[in-house]
Amino acid sequence: MKFRATSSRESVATWKGPAARSSFKTGFVGHSIVGARASLGALTTTSDLKNNYGSVRVSIDGRVQDTGESKLGSFLGDHVKTAIGTLLTTGAVVGPAANLVGGATTSPKELPAFAWWDDAAMTPYDVEKFIATARIVCSRHSRTFGEAQETMCRALATLRSGS
Repeated sequence: MKFRATSSRESVATWKGPAARSSFKTGFVGHSIVGARASLGALTTTSDLKNNYGSVRVSIDGRVQDTGESKLGSFLGDHVKTAIGTLLTTGAVVGPAANLVGGATTSPKELPAFAWWDDAAMTPYDVEKFIATARIVCSRHSRTFGEAQETMCRALATLRSGS
């Protein structure tokens, strides 16, 4: 299920899943894709226009791609969480289950799945801690985080870590 944001504060953002839109507070998330069960802290803000009005580039697996778009915000995967005052750079790509807990500087251009970013450093996010939190998040919305999702997350975390 997708929702189109309609208020001027959420200018043309696409929200995936029933919990994503209800988890948004004041801020600006324009021309962005927000994954299911994402939770954005108050005042989370994304830039959706470069200062030179040029084409936005995104980084995926370390490879930079020109989008050909001048208005493009961020791509936030499922279960992404941001802290109060998080600043997302134009064209940021944030993988599923990533956490951005810093708010004093802009985010990295790319943050992989199961990453924990705190303004200064990026560290891996323990998949078992993520699964425990995901179970709570889903239960709050009368959903379950089942065995298939857990298996998928463990496999993705293993791929991300290279082990």
